[in-house]
Amino acid sequence: MKVKNSILLHEEQLSVAMGALNNEQLGEVIRAFADWSFSGKEYSTDNGMLMYAYKSLVSQAEVDIAKYKKICERNRLNGQRGGRPRNPENPVGFLETQTNPTEPKKADNDKDNDKDKDNDIITIKEKRNIQEKKFDFKSSLIDMGVDTQVASDWLQVRKNKRASNTKTAFTRLKSEIEKICAARGMTPTEVVSIAVERSWQGIKAEWIDNVTRSAQASLATTQSKVSAKTTEQDWLNGWIDEQ
Repeated sequence: MKVKNSILLHEEQLSVAMGALNNEQLGEVIRAFADWSFSGKEYSTDNGMLMYAYKSLVSQAEVDIAKYKKICERNRLNGQRGGRPRNPENPVGFLETQTNPTEPKKADNDKDNDKDKDNDIITIKEKRNIQEKKFDFKSSLIDMGVDTQVASDWLQVRKNKRASNTKTAFTRLKSEIEKICAARGMTPTEVVSIAVERSWQGIKAEWIDNVTRSAQASLATTQSKVSAKTTEQDWLNGWIDEQ
């Protein structure tokens, strides 16, 4: 069977990696993915974010490869049977509604051609406008409880990261945000605010956990320093009283 000589990088998996990793980390994951696609070499790291991004790319590539192999196998079997199966009622594929033209069609004049092109352009624009109005990423964020300003700020972050604001992307993000809120007692605004502050185009529960652990560790260090300073001051005050 023919081996596929190209692999797609899907926007959804790539956008997650770009949102969570810096340039150096992203380059490491892309190179690891290339090694896997060229030679099957597996990538290993203790960094959870790097491993998650790598596995996302590999999993999608494996799905694509499986589909490609299935199509190749189907085409191979059809070739052994003499080609694509024919319709027994119409083996030559002729349509009864087809008629041979009695006279060659006259070419439209330039004016008609220009008019047709203008109409086609208007139709395409109208279709795009209708599609864009069907879903509003920002309104959907606000509807789920995100503060208007926070929603606007996050859209700017996503725009800078060139992330797509599609309904599919929002559905996945919404599921992750709701899961985080339910498990950690946070509000949608608090979760998205962290994404804005960290310049994340995406949101994952493990990312929030890392931020929380870091903040707790910083607070513990500060409290320890304050406690030590207080103890030292108490000792000094006691020594002065004794004098």
